[in-house]
Amino acid sequence: MHTFPVKALSVLVAASIALHPVSFATGKTQVYAATGEKKFVSPVKADPQADYHLTAATTSTSENLMHHGASGILDLTWKKGQMNQVLYKYRKNLDSLTMTSSNPAILELTQEDGHVRYQATGAGYVTIKVTFVLHDLGKTKNAHYRVFVFPDMTKAKLDTSAVPKYLNTSGNGGEIDLYLNTEEGVRLPDMELESTDSHKSMKSVVKVAYGRIHLLVTGAGTDTITFTIDQVQFRVKVKGRSLEPVFRLEKDTTKKLKIKGASASLVSWSSDNPEVAEVAEDGTVTTKKEGAAVLLATYQDMTFGCVVNVAEEEKIKAFQWAKSYAEKSVYNQALRMTDGFYDCSSLVFRAYQKQGVLLPSASSFWAPTAADLGQSLVSCKPSKKVGATKDANLKKRLFQTGDLLFETGADNKRYKGIYHVEMFGGYTFAGVNADGTANIQGTWASRKDGYYGAVDTNFMCRP
Repeated sequence: MHTFPVKALSVLVAASIALHPVSFATGKTQVYAATGEKKFVSPVKADPQADYHLTAATTSTSENLMHHGASGILDLTWKKGQMNQVLYKYRKNLDSLTMTSSNPAILELTQEDGHVRYQATGAGYVTIKVTFVLHDLGKTKNAHYRVFVFPDMTKAKLDTSAVPKYLNTSGNGGEIDLYLNTEEGVRLPDMELESTDSHKSMKSVVKVAYGRIHLLVTGAGTDTITFTIDQVQFRVKVKGRSLEPVFRLEKDTTKKLKIKGASASLVSWSSDNPEVAEVAEDGTVTTKKEGAAVLLATYQDMTFGCVVNVAEEEKIKAFQWAKSYAEKSVYNQALRMTDGFYDCSSLVFRAYQKQGVLLPSASSFWAPTAADLGQSLVSCKPSKKVGATKDANLKKRLFQTGDLLFETGADNKRYKGIYHVEMFGGYTFAGVNADGTANIQGTWASRKDGYYGAVDTNFMCRP
């Protein structure tokens, strides 16, 4: 084993485990004239000429990515959170560092002129083992840095055979998984990819997941998606078609629905609850009474869907106000009645107050607690017990836009242990189940779609 003095931080990396690892002595002893005391002083500093810094000594495969054919000077990153925590803690008290590469056929490492030089000669994963000795403790510790060297992406072939003629991009978007074949047969690590869209109303998110290129596309139109892997661009052409998944309408209203990007003459419509909302062949919806109806539309062997929620005008507007306000405000119980802040009960109280509906309260200017509101409403408004039978409740569509769900069971000495109230916003279409039935979810003023209180003693009130 060879030992070299280190003036600037030079991290020595052995070319292979099979070769002798090389160690750097990194410290020296100074004698203080006044006391005769000996103190270890470490001259460890980062290599200012380094081209690549290893970061995050973890088992992650995506922390250290190296370009195909890359070469230069290698170093560690000596920053908190970007290196092994033990190594960072004792970084000023290192006696020596030894580094070895698990596969020089992929990443060749050599020592030259006090620097560690690397050459990416292959493709795949390499583990760099760092062995370091702490001067005071006299102990040897290890850290492992995983590096992925990209294959030659200029020779990679993107298989686009899985791209459909038309992609249903409704709701949260349409998904496509594509294979990317490399000459080396190397599987890429999971990672987010930079991408651009040619169509201004469409947006894509592209990533590598489980060795495949995964695209999530929203919007309607014809879009050319361009994404980059190791400085090489790939393109996919997608034709998106979409239908809004949820509508909130008053009774005795007509509205023409349309699948964006599709010819109306090629779309067939149906309603599963025409007593609430019926739909004509051209997509015109007529609402009949309060409730919810699932509308299905077929186009080019694809099934689109939406839910038409019929409710009173002030309830629709109350929900819209509450959702908009919650999205741009901060939850804070102490400042619940101050502009820009809210808590659960003040949100629903103010939302209805804006529509001229005053929910029960000791003051018309101050919202009650969720428990006090629930206790007042349950005595004078229609209420239903909900909770564990959530699937049945969804299928029966027991809720309407503007309904209030009270969550119970807390040990807070309040009515029924109520600790939260949430405003229901109606149902949204979330896809088609394996049995061909519609998958619908609830929407909420300040919760994500699909949220549901799962306690048997929860109950709903309709203001």
